[in-house]
Amino acid sequence: MNNLLKNIKFEKDYTKFHFLQSNRIVDPRHTTKMSNSLKSMEAVRPVVCINTNVVDGKKKLYIIDGQHLFYSLMKEEAEVPYVILEIKDMKDMIYKMALLNNSSKSWGLLDYIVAYKAVDIDYQFLFELNLKYSIELNMITAICLNTNSASLVGSIIKDGTFKNHNKNSIEMCEKFQEIFVNIGVADRWVKHSFFIAFMMNYNKYKHSETIENISKNISTVKMMTANDNVKNFINNLFIK
Repeated sequence: MNNLLKNIKFEKDYTKFHFLQSNRIVDPRHTTKMSNSLKSMEAVRPVVCINTNVVDGKKKLYIIDGQHLFYSLMKEEAEVPYVILEIKDMKDMIYKMALLNNSSKSWGLLDYIVAYKAVDIDYQFLFELNLKYSIELNMITAICLNTNSASLVGSIIKDGTFKNHNKNSIEMCEKFQEIFVNIGVADRWVKHSFFIAFMMNYNKYKHSETIENISKNISTVKMMTANDNVKNFINNLFIK
C-alpha cells in the first residue's frame, strides 16, 4: 500500500467509478456517520480501485475497498482520493478485495462464498448447499472436502481453492441434517463429535437404526463431559 500511495489520484467525476456485485452491500447508516466525520476533517485514506476488463470485457474503474468513503465524499461533493491496485484475474480480485475489507470489518466464511460464487461453480454449489441444509457451514464444507476436520476448512474457502471432492456430498448433507436435528440444542463439542463419528462411519452404518439410537441416548450424551469416553460412546451410537 505504501507504493500505491505514491501514485494517489483525485477525481470529482463520480461517474468514472463502478461497483462490484461481489462486494458487500453499502450500509447507509455507516455512510451517514462517515459523512459527519468528513465535515470535521478530510478523508485520511484513499479509495482502493482496480482498472480492469475482467468483469464484463470493458475496462472500467471499480471500487474494491472504500465504498462507504466514496458515497460519503460524493454526498459532500468532495474530490475522491483513490489508488489503483493491480490484479491478475477475477479470483485474484476477490482475494485482494477480501483482504482489504478485513481491515475494517472481517469477512465471514459466507462473505467469501458469496464473492467467489460469481466466478467459481464449486462455490456456487457450496452456497446452494448452505441454503438448503440446516447444518453448520463448516460441516457442509468438510463434507464436500471429504474430511472430518470441520475446523480446518476456513483457509480453503478464503484463499479461493475450494473444490467439491465428494460425489456423495448432497446425500451426506441430507443424512447428517437428520442427525443434526435429532441432536437438538447441544454444546458445540457434542455436534462436532457427532460430525466426526458420522464421517468415520459413513458407508458402514445403518441410518434409520442410528437415528433411532441417537434419539434414545441424546439426553445421556448431553449430560456427559467432553472426553474420550463420550467420543467413544457417540461413535458406538452408529449402528453397523
